[in-house]
Amino acid sequence: MSSKRIEWLDIAKGIGIFLVVYAHARAPYNSYIYNFHMPLFFLISGILYKSGRDLKSYIFRKIQTLYIPFVSWNLIFIIGKSILRHQEISVDYIIEVILTLQKDGEFLGATWFLGALFLITVIYKLLDYYISDMPSKRWILLGVFAAWGIIGFEITLPYMLSRTFILGFFYAIGNFGKEFFLDLKLNKTTIVYMVIAAGTFFVIGHYNSANMGANEYKYRILFVIGALAASYVTLCFSKIVGAMGRKYIFSLFRKGICLMGKKSVDIVIWQFVAFRIVIAIQLCLNGISLTKLLDYYPMYSERNGWWIAYTLAGIVIPIVWGIFLRGGIWGKVLRKIHVVN
Repeated sequence: MSSKRIEWLDIAKGIGIFLVVYAHARAPYNSYIYNFHMPLFFLISGILYKSGRDLKSYIFRKIQTLYIPFVSWNLIFIIGKSILRHQEISVDYIIEVILTLQKDGEFLGATWFLGALFLITVIYKLLDYYISDMPSKRWILLGVFAAWGIIGFEITLPYMLSRTFILGFFYAIGNFGKEFFLDLKLNKTTIVYMVIAAGTFFVIGHYNSANMGANEYKYRILFVIGALAASYVTLCFSKIVGAMGRKYIFSLFRKGICLMGKKSVDIVIWQFVAFRIVIAIQLCLNGISLTKLLDYYPMYSERNGWWIAYTLAGIVIPIVWGIFLRGGIWGKVLRKIHVVN
């Protein structure tokens, strides 16, 4: 794989991040989304894994793109809030953030994704690097991460590490099936499989429930099957969107989703911060003091269509804010220290 971006995978990430915000906004049928949206992201990350990159440069790159943004923004918020509230800063909590085990729970709750992805990618790379090259190597890696996934399902570990173990399994599946996913062709057979997978997921989504944070699943095996089916449908649909004609409306739709995919890290970091703006508007409209702003997480109310405002704010504001952070002199400094990339 070259370093050039793959547009249809950016589209897939764009669809994925839209569904993440949509689910967090408690939009209609969000329970279906919780059955696959995070496995989708880790599967895509597995597809994009490059085994040829040397260990040092690979880990250094992950530190720059995942670890530093996660730790930096969480520490800024945690320390800043402690100073404003005249509260003592917990050294243990700071250490846990540095270890990617904790995060700010009032504004940056979704950033756990960056910490989990950092741990998984580094562990996968280390195993890939130190296991001797052999025909069964990817089978071995898949088996190791499958075993960790089973442990994650069976044991609820502290710091929500069970979720990380399970998502690592989907990452390994993504890399294991890299050639299959990258070579997806838009033909009648693919469309038939896509329809079957979509039907399978909606049946499973109707009867199953999943809460990865609490490590609670009504049917674990159905969660895995449903997540893989929905991920396959999303990847196929992304290929369709990528192949759309060049007419203005199609081009605008494709570019918009692709932009969300490219800015998915910004949306992960800032979506709940953006939610606070909508919460403030709702509090003002309901005559509630803004001093209560921190009493609501992640939102005040999604009723009467407010989930639409939360979804739009959670996508648009982070993208605009990310552009601002990268602009001007401050942008050069933030990019230099990799707080933004």
